[in-house]
Amino acid sequence: MKRIWSLCCLLILPFVHAQEQVQDVFQFPVKLSQNDTLKAISARLRQIQVLRAAFSQTKKIKALRRPLKSSGQFLFATDQGVLWQTQKPFPSTFVITPKGIQQRSEHSEPLTIAVDERPIIGGFTRVFLSLFSGDTSELEDRFKLYVSGDADNWTIGLEPEKKVMSRLISRIVMRGDSHISEIYFFETSGDTTRIAFEAVVTEEPLSEEERQRFAF
Repeated sequence: MKRIWSLCCLLILPFVHAQEQVQDVFQFPVKLSQNDTLKAISARLRQIQVLRAAFSQTKKIKALRRPLKSSGQFLFATDQGVLWQTQKPFPSTFVITPKGIQQRSEHSEPLTIAVDERPIIGGFTRVFLSLFSGDTSELEDRFKLYVSGDADNWTIGLEPEKKVMSRLISRIVMRGDSHISEIYFFETSGDTTRIAFEAVVTEEPLSEEERQRFAF
């Protein structure tokens, strides 16, 4: 289980004051039906059918003095899922779809976990895909929602309400404008993960070769 979770959590912020800053959003609880900013953010994210970006990830583990860092390319398609291609420190591919999760690397057989095999994986895939698709109604079913800023510069906070998720994650924070620019995962273990996206492109449709890479 720890191996699967390490695949799911991709990074962290090395400075404590920055972690505290992004968590300021938890001062502002909202309900989707009552918050125009959250509705506007959701509508904007839903317009994105395909998103490509470079990502950098940092994971701070309490037992380690130095954070773990990696970087690569990211692809999200609303009708397929999420494709992570890590290039540094070593190449690997991580795929999230509604069917499950798969890790691929050059020197080993693919590791696949189907949602019907592990309920927690099913919950994780729905949550993760909902983050990028702007499906805030799905998120509201599983989290307490918080929001600060406006539709052009926003921060959303999530606190798990389901026991399965809350055993692993205490909070999630997303920041962005027309798209998500950062995601933070705060684990119950005290470990923290941060994902940052740069060079974002949303205009180009998914190619057939890219579509095939989601298959497993």
